[in-house]
Amino acid sequence: MRLLLLLVAFSPACFVHAQTEPPIPAASNVAELNVMGFTAVGWDNTSLTATQILEENLDLVRIATVNTGVIDRDRIFVLPEYAFTTTRVMNERPLALVMAQLVGDPGENVLPCSSGNEGLEYLLMKQLSCISRQNFVYLVAAVLEKESRECQTGETAPSCFNIFSTTIVTDKNGFFIAKYRRFNSLEQGSVINRPIEATPTTFTTASGFTFGLLTGNDLLFREPAQSLLRRNVTQFITNGAWLNTVPFEFSVNVFQGWIEANKVYLAAANYMEPERGYSGIGTYRSFSGGFLRSEMVSGVSGGSVAIGDTLSDLSSLRRRKRQDNPNNVVGVAPADLSKFVSVEVPLSPTSRQVRACHETFCCDLTYSTTTTLTDTTSVAYRLLVFGGNRTVEGVAQPIFLEQTCGLVACARGAENAIDCTATKDQTAYTNSVSFSSLSLQGSFSTNSVRPITMSGEPSIFSSLSLGTLKTEQISERNYTVSYEVPRGLFIKVKTFALTATDVPAPPPPPPPPAGPNMSTLGKASSAFLMLLAALAAKLV
Repeated sequence: MRLLLLLVAFSPACFVHAQTEPPIPAASNVAELNVMGFTAVGWDNTSLTATQILEENLDLVRIATVNTGVIDRDRIFVLPEYAFTTTRVMNERPLALVMAQLVGDPGENVLPCSSGNEGLEYLLMKQLSCISRQNFVYLVAAVLEKESRECQTGETAPSCFNIFSTTIVTDKNGFFIAKYRRFNSLEQGSVINRPIEATPTTFTTASGFTFGLLTGNDLLFREPAQSLLRRNVTQFITNGAWLNTVPFEFSVNVFQGWIEANKVYLAAANYMEPERGYSGIGTYRSFSGGFLRSEMVSGVSGGSVAIGDTLSDLSSLRRRKRQDNPNNVVGVAPADLSKFVSVEVPLSPTSRQVRACHETFCCDLTYSTTTTLTDTTSVAYRLLVFGGNRTVEGVAQPIFLEQTCGLVACARGAENAIDCTATKDQTAYTNSVSFSSLSLQGSFSTNSVRPITMSGEPSIFSSLSLGTLKTEQISERNYTVSYEVPRGLFIKVKTFALTATDVPAPPPPPPPPAGPNMSTLGKASSAFLMLLAALAAKLV
């Protein structure tokens, strides 16, 4: 039996020396995993150089991973995107070039810690390898990677690089064993490049655990996730900078929905700047009959936190407590719902059905409600539906084809205007309305459909992990997908939805049936007319 331990840790902003004594080797089939919410520090100090900023953040990693005693298990620490640079580099190419590293290729004997390379462009790779070796830990960390390319018109040699968001893995002896270049993004920026193709990447610990690597918004895209799933990878690590939006793409709700749909284990690290909408870390596991999770939504910018739980075989699994601090501000970015069709969902104590369609994509909501409200004028539940190309403002090229529908608690504003991107404090009525039955069904063109749910209770961003997801194939590219909560649970709902993103494009229409060759037909007609003319002349 393998045992995976996920523990909670906290890293203050101070420096201690990492242990250098060789620890006792890890026992077999035992691992401890820590996912981190991390905010780069030092960027508000204008007197620090780039090297000093990176070193200050490396000190935080040393603290979080320090070995305090005998090690009887593999320890794995996961750092998110931009843990060393902040998200400023997404929009500032000169800064990104300064911070980017020369990474190279991984291998069994690649030990950056012992490299003679010096300078800022080698600093992170070298020091992360040394921290792994000194503290006897696996590190999964995202760095900016630069790779030389041909200069374009007007460029000079120092700027002729592609820049990638690259996740690197160093093992507990400091060896560089894996790397994955982020393939997908919703940002559509011009600073960080997209690789030519996705490279499904895994690494395996000495204790026998194999993890698939995903970064950023990969959970919303087919590849490389589907390739890893087809290879029977069942444990995933994702480390990104997830920008929360309401109602359908709040980080922890996406994490939960992804494991519900794929029946896997997921550990999610995230860049942490809650006031700007970057937050949400957690560990998620599915098993027959339910789901287990431990997550933290809010936090404090600056420094790092790590979170986890203890897992063993299914017979000893226990329901885990959600960890959160509701006193901290959790911001959300505005979502673009302008293309969604919206249909009113009125309160109803008896079972009722509402249907909404966007072009050919339709969903049906069946429900009943109870409420303690005497004045229901603030209540504004809507069934939202969209089936089409996802785009971002100012960019003509669509990101992917999307099919999303769901029940959403919206806010009613001035002149009865409805806002379905409203935050939870703007839809406080959800705490006074309960759904005694709730079922959502849609006709999707893929079977890769995820539930996206959010509790309607105040200050709780966790998902409603009580539903049953069912998929039935009707024909090629036609699936009936339903998500249903057992009757009588009386749940409070902010979002109850189904979504499929990066849906395969529909096949091209069949070619028109072959008709007669008009050129040949024309020639035949001319010959026939000439024959008729000749016959007519003889008759005359």
